[in-house]
Amino acid sequence: MPDKILNNFGIHYIPSKYLAIAVPAWIGVSAYLFFMAYLAHSMMHTHSKESYFTMQDRHSALAHPRDVDSAPVKKLPN
Repeated sequence: MPDKILNNFGIHYIPSKYLAIAVPAWIGVSAYLFFMAYLAHSMMHTHSKESYFTMQDRHSALAHPRDVDSAPVKKLPN
C-alpha cells in the first residue's frame, strides 16, 4: 500500500518491511522448535522397548502367563 494512503488514514510510522516478514517467521519457527524440543524431551524420558515398565506399571493388571497359556483359543469363522 502506498505511503500516501496510509498517511491519509493517520498512520505515519511504518515498521520496516523486513520485520513484517521476519517476525511471523520467527514465531512460526520458534513454535516448531518448541514442539520438537518437547517431543525430544519426552522421548528421552521414556523407557526402552525392552523395559518391563513399557508393558506393565502399578495401575495395569496383566494376566499371569500360565492363565494365558491355558485359555481356550477362539477361532474366527471362515
